[in-house]
Amino acid sequence: MEPLYVNKQAYPKSALIMTHSLPDGDAVGSVVALCELLELMDIPVRIVMEDGLPESLEWLRDDRFVKVSEVRLNQGAVPFDVFVVDCSDLSRIADKLELFTQARKTYNIDHHVTNDYFATVNQVDGHASSTGEMIFRLFGVHETPLTQRAAEAIYAAVSTDTGSFRYSNTSSETMRLAGLLIDSGIDTAAINAKLYHTKPLDGVKLLGIALDNLMLTRGGKIAVSHVLLQQAESREIKNYETDGICEFLRDISGVEVALFLKETAPEVFKISARSKHDFDVSRLALHFGGGGHTRAAGFTVTGILEEVRHKILEQIVLAVGLS
Repeated sequence: MEPLYVNKQAYPKSALIMTHSLPDGDAVGSVVALCELLELMDIPVRIVMEDGLPESLEWLRDDRFVKVSEVRLNQGAVPFDVFVVDCSDLSRIADKLELFTQARKTYNIDHHVTNDYFATVNQVDGHASSTGEMIFRLFGVHETPLTQRAAEAIYAAVSTDTGSFRYSNTSSETMRLAGLLIDSGIDTAAINAKLYHTKPLDGVKLLGIALDNLMLTRGGKIAVSHVLLQQAESREIKNYETDGICEFLRDISGVEVALFLKETAPEVFKISARSKHDFDVSRLALHFGGGGHTRAAGFTVTGILEEVRHKILEQIVLAVGLS
């Protein structure tokens, strides 16, 4: 990877870091680790985050997290750079786009193969296990030692995006990185407990709804389920967090592709797609204006449930190759 700045004269007066909406472990871990790096370079920096964090990632939040409205009030006329991490296109930072357009210089650090190369400086590596792995490399490029906070954040990023080092994006380099993070002294058992053994009760209730709505098609190769807003409201679910549900569906024996349809607004569905083996769900996501990875992707479709489900199942034969 290339240095972010060639010398101190090129440093900005301040920097903002942002990531995609509904951030996952790689997104949150990467913004925190990059924040640590920029602070060690004596660059004033804040993390712009409009969304709440999943309960399993709340431990990564600190007082450097701010809302867009706070930046508007405090930024003034000070020129700033914007770093967008773990984000394949600008539509995923729509709630922060005004800050992106006001930046002196923009950076795009990402590992999605569907990345749009939308910034002034684009550091994109589709072979990296995670954006967190790329942030780790930047510490080396800038010859800056990892802080404990950065090491914990990078471990969270890499672990979650590799499925606890189980997915095919786990390389020998990824495992060496994990070893270096462990050698740095972080408590991986404690981090794993926060990441994987902290499930809100509402999340378990949502999984129950999804299982009630489960449908298998194409000879059991495709698992499809959904949660409607009305269903969540009828069970008095306030925390509409559905992390892990699509992975649960994918792990059903015989299933090759899992699709989870989450209604986020009336007749607006956020679709999560997961696959096993040789089925590239990023192609399906691209067809609907989304993006992601070969085995994990996402997109949004509007319409009533039956129409949305039909559109996706019709397209999956062409995009993914399941029949």
